[in-house]
Amino acid sequence: MEKKMKKIKIFSLFLLLCINFLYANEGNMSNIALNPNEVNLNFENLYLNAHIIVKSIIWILVLFSITSWTIFIYKTITYKRYIKILKNDEEILQKYNFSNLDFSNKSIILNFFKEIDDELEKSEIKSKSLEYRIKQRLKLKINAIILNTKKSISFLASISSSAPFIGLFGTVWGIMHSFIDIAKTENTSLSIIAPGIAEALFATALGLVVAIPSVLFYNYLSRLSISFSNELNQNVSKLYLLYNREFSTKDN
Repeated sequence: MEKKMKKIKIFSLFLLLCINFLYANEGNMSNIALNPNEVNLNFENLYLNAHIIVKSIIWILVLFSITSWTIFIYKTITYKRYIKILKNDEEILQKYNFSNLDFSNKSIILNFFKEIDDELEKSEIKSKSLEYRIKQRLKLKINAIILNTKKSISFLASISSSAPFIGLFGTVWGIMHSFIDIAKTENTSLSIIAPGIAEALFATALGLVVAIPSVLFYNYLSRLSISFSNELNQNVSKLYLLYNREFSTKDN
């Protein structure tokens, strides 16, 4: 699924860049200068009249927004599903002994059960070192699963921290380009200055629109990740207790 998400991101970036170049029109600012009475500060005109660099930044921010929403929706569904599976696994752990455990194919704890079973088969002599090896295998498996579920979440933090600065860069560039056009037209009336400034500030506003949800998404998914990790650790501990209780009784 992670590979598919990467392909979607690359395709989205390519598509956005193509659209950007199709709509690029560097001469729009000059047209506004020549026809100040026709200025309309709606979102469409803000974009169409923006400089090519500002347009590129806008599409980068749009791509960031699509990516953050995709990660949020996908990870939320994944975590909710995993936590639900762990709840079902917990019920099974409470009902049966270690030897009688019967997990479904979707079970997460089944992976840990197989780890214990595999170590028991490979170890001819049962001793304290066996318990140590089992614990180590369980810890490694826990860490591997948690790390796998956390993939892409850190990208939300990167988006939330970088999006405002990317938008600010678009603003600085847009204002600089506006002043150049003002110098060319030698007209400093508000009808000439306002559109260029508005277009430039639009990039900063968009950067904040992208960053704020990304921060909220990151915090929410971090809480879900902690809940999942706690639930996983509890279930694995219960599984190990069942194993230890049964095999220590047999040894005695």
